[in-house]
Amino acid sequence: MLRRILSSLALLIGAMLVYACSTTSRVVGEVEPDAGPGVFAPGDGGDASSPGVVTTALCPTAQCQAPFATCESSTFPCDVNLDEDPHNCGRCGVDCGGTDGNLGAEFVCNAGTCAMQCLTYSGGFGQADCDGVPDNGCETSLGTTDNCGGCGDKCPDGEPCVNGKCGCPFPMTNCGLRCADLTSDDQSCGACFAQCDTTIPAPPNSHHGCAASTCGELKCDQIPGFADYKDCNGDLQAADSDGCEIDVLAPNDDHCGACGASCPAGTTCAIYTDTTTETYEPRCACPSGTIDCGFSGLHICVDVTSDSGSCGACGRACPGSGAPNAQPSCVGGECKLTCADGYADCNGNVADGCEVNLLSDPQNCGKCGVACDGVAGQACQAGECAVEPCGGIR
Repeated sequence: MLRRILSSLALLIGAMLVYACSTTSRVVGEVEPDAGPGVFAPGDGGDASSPGVVTTALCPTAQCQAPFATCESSTFPCDVNLDEDPHNCGRCGVDCGGTDGNLGAEFVCNAGTCAMQCLTYSGGFGQADCDGVPDNGCETSLGTTDNCGGCGDKCPDGEPCVNGKCGCPFPMTNCGLRCADLTSDDQSCGACFAQCDTTIPAPPNSHHGCAASTCGELKCDQIPGFADYKDCNGDLQAADSDGCEIDVLAPNDDHCGACGASCPAGTTCAIYTDTTTETYEPRCACPSGTIDCGFSGLHICVDVTSDSGSCGACGRACPGSGAPNAQPSCVGGECKLTCADGYADCNGNVADGCEVNLLSDPQNCGKCGVACDGVAGQACQAGECAVEPCGGIR
């Protein structure tokens, strides 16, 4: 009889403990009123009364929970993640080395082990570890005819490697490892290496070149990014032609950006810098939603609702540039401070930026003002106050 009573009493106590833990919030810094001080239970959605479900009570702790540790470089207790910190990888003081341009690689921390990642660039270029020898890093340059898109991706003899692929893209033709459009290329007109004589006298801002795969055709001169001449009056073939008389990239109220694109009355053509699209082109006026915030003859189209350099008005720059862990931004014409991931501006002072690390500051853990004070020395790990299984409670 006594054994039966003791057994029933143990089951009752166990049920009470499970209930107390399962009704406790796991949100950082919060403890429900009906739970004991600092006791937490994982919110995994399981039913503690269901067969096979084991609930572990969690209590505040001053001990670092793996993979976190306190290292010589630490600002707060347990603020180093040994699984991913490249300067403390696997254990304190193990430095993976960062980027080494001579080896064409970056050395990072992955699951507590230093690992090598080859550097990559746009246009199919980059480095690769083709020989599998870590000591010489990523020894092979990609984007070449021997290793075009990857290790061993060799282009057939005579074919170039263009943007990580062998051969010239349509409608280009391979002309001795140089891709050319045979319909318009003055150096390969109609056939590879069939060079047009561009020195034949021609009207101003034009030359005799390749058009429709035929040399000797009059063409307007183009200087990419600087000039784009057009025959706007259509007299290029006439004996007394004035040539390609209009540079449509230069301000011209009658041909603003294109032949015949005249500006409406009361407006003028100017070179506008669009900070949103980073384009520079002649325009009669700024697009809808932007205003001209130019100076010294430079016309700049700005959306003052989102431009941090002219927020709400031309020249009204948002403060905070260069502040730690912060980037000034403009939202709806009002200046804001955008914090880097894991950081916050808890004191409201723009000058010191986003001064708080929410991932490791025990006085601001996950949110400003959320303190880890369940026990003395309780750390903040990845934005949550550190906990561990309560001793003897299962």
